[in-house]
Amino acid sequence: MDLSVTEINGATLRSISGIKSLYILPGDPLAEEVLIPGFQKANQVDCMAGFFSSEVLASLAPGLATFINNSQERFRLVISPFLRDEDRAPIEEGVRSPEDVAYAALEEIVFTEDLVQEHTLKCLSWLLRIGRIEIRIALMKNALFHLKVWLFRGDDGTVAAHGSSNATRAGIGKNIEQVAVSKSWEDPNQRYTVEKFCDQFERFWGNKDGDCIVVGMPQAVQERLLQTYRSDAPPIEEDFSILYGRATGVAEESSKPYELPELPRNSFAIPADLRFEDGPFEHQGRAVEAWCGADYRGVLEMATGSGKTITAMICAYRLYETHKPLLIVVAAPYVPLIEQWCDEIAPFGLRPVNLTVAAGPSGRARELNRIKRRLRHGMSDVEIVVVSHRTLCNSSFKAEVEKFDCTTLLIADEAHNLGSEGFIT
Repeated sequence: MDLSVTEINGATLRSISGIKSLYILPGDPLAEEVLIPGFQKANQVDCMAGFFSSEVLASLAPGLATFINNSQERFRLVISPFLRDEDRAPIEEGVRSPEDVAYAALEEIVFTEDLVQEHTLKCLSWLLRIGRIEIRIALMKNALFHLKVWLFRGDDGTVAAHGSSNATRAGIGKNIEQVAVSKSWEDPNQRYTVEKFCDQFERFWGNKDGDCIVVGMPQAVQERLLQTYRSDAPPIEEDFSILYGRATGVAEESSKPYELPELPRNSFAIPADLRFEDGPFEHQGRAVEAWCGADYRGVLEMATGSGKTITAMICAYRLYETHKPLLIVVAAPYVPLIEQWCDEIAPFGLRPVNLTVAAGPSGRARELNRIKRRLRHGMSDVEIVVVSHRTLCNSSFKAEVEKFDCTTLLIADEAHNLGSEGFIT
C-alpha cells in the first residue's frame, strides 16, 4: 500500500500544537507557530499576497526545506507585479531557462535550511526552474491586488492564515500586523472562511475571476509586466492601470479610459452528470415540468437540501431554450447566500455577475450596461446577475433592468421575505 510522507511520519496539520486564532505582529510568533510548521506538515502550500520578497523564504527556511523535500506539489503564489529590484532578476532568470543543464543536475540534492538562508536568491531561481515554486501575477484595472493569505492543505484539513501581513520578511516579522488563523475542522464559520479562500485562490490561479487578470510568469516576463518599486515610493492605482492595459492589449498611450475586457461567451447547459428526471431527485424534474406548464411562473416549495437552487437553474435553462436572449436576475437576502448562488451557477456554464460588490447604483449601472451591450450585439445570448433583496427593490435597479430589450427571468431565493409593500409594488 502506498503511503504519503505525511502519513509515514505522522505529520498532520491537526498535530500542530499551540496555534492561536489571532496574532499581533511582531510580538506574536506567527512564523514559528503557524507558517513554518504549516510548511512542514502540509501536502500543498498556496499564497496570495500584494507584495512578495525572496527574504521571506529565508525566514521560513526550516519549513520550506521540509516541504520541498517531502512534498511532490509546487508552492504556488499569486502576487502583484511589483517586486524589489534584487528579486526581479532571479525570478526572470528562473523562468527563462527551464531546461538549463547545470541546474537540472541539482534536482537530486537535499534541500536544506542553511542552503535557503545563505543563498536565497539562487534558491528562488532554481526552485522556479525545476517547477517547485510557481508564481503567477495578478493585474487589476484601477486597483491594487491586496490579499494576504497563506493556505496550508493536508489530508486532514486546511489551515488559512489571513490578515494584513504581506509575504515579505518585514510583513511576517517586523511590521505591526494582524493575522487571523482559521482551521477547516474547528467549526462551520472557520470551515467557510477556509473554503472561501481556497475557492478564491483557484479562481485566481485559473484566471477565472472577472475583476482580475492572472498571468503566468513567462508571459509576465515576455510582456514586461514585472516592475520594481522602492519602499519609499510604493505603486499606485495608475501604475496598475498601465500594466493592466499592456496585458490586455490596450495601448499605454491611449487617451481612452480602460474598459474591462468583455467576458467570454457563456455556454449555458445542464451539467451532464446531473440526474433529475428519475432516481432520488426525480422531484426536481417534476417541479421543472410543472413550472414550464404554468407559463414559466411559480413557486418552488421544497424541503431544505432537496435542490431548489439546481431546480431553479434547470428551469432557467428550459426558458433559455425557447427565449433568447435571456437576462436572469437572482435575488437572495444575505451575502453568504449570494456567494453560494454564484458558486452553484458556475457548473451550468454561466459566469454570474455579483452586483453586491459593485460600488453603489452607479457601479451597478455600469455593470448592467456592459451586460446589455453583450446581449444586444450578440456577444452573448444569456447573462445572469446576482443581487440582494434590497437591491432588487431599489428603484434605480428596476429602471436599469427595464432598459433591457430581451426576456427577463427573476429567481427569488427565500421568497417569503419578499412580501413587503415595496417589492409587491
